[in-house]
Amino acid sequence: MPWLVSQSVAGFISLCLMTFYLNKEHLSVHFLLVPLIVNGVGDGLAEPVGIRFGSHKYRSRALWYDGRFCAGNFHRSLEGSACVFFSALISVLVLYHEWGTSTRLCFALFTIPLGMTAAEAFAPHTWDTPFLFLVGAALVWFLFECVPDTFHLPYL
Repeated sequence: MPWLVSQSVAGFISLCLMTFYLNKEHLSVHFLLVPLIVNGVGDGLAEPVGIRFGSHKYRSRALWYDGRFCAGNFHRSLEGSACVFFSALISVLVLYHEWGTSTRLCFALFTIPLGMTAAEAFAPHTWDTPFLFLVGAALVWFLFECVPDTFHLPYL
């Protein structure tokens, strides 16, 4: 299945780039948990939750379908996307002490769940893994490169 191999390779490249950045900046590799938790738990639960409880559907397309690019008529649900949102929220909270500052943690609590949910919602059907990994890596990069180091977290 070309879609499985292509999304696995693209996801692997995204995680390699994220690992390279984390090592280069001497940041914890625990930040790899952000896209991994969202993809494994959130996206993993999104389909069964959407099938069972999804009454608020929206349309999505596949990357390649019937020989056409970005074609097809597939559906996702808001209930399934909520799984992605809450798993992203949990992934940020799991890394509470790793964010370093209250400002960065607050930005992470706001941007990561929304960004990861949007990535899953707009990603092509059956090819959302690379999008989740890439957006997760980009958001972690953004939070460490663009959010100022103010209001350090108290240690418990």
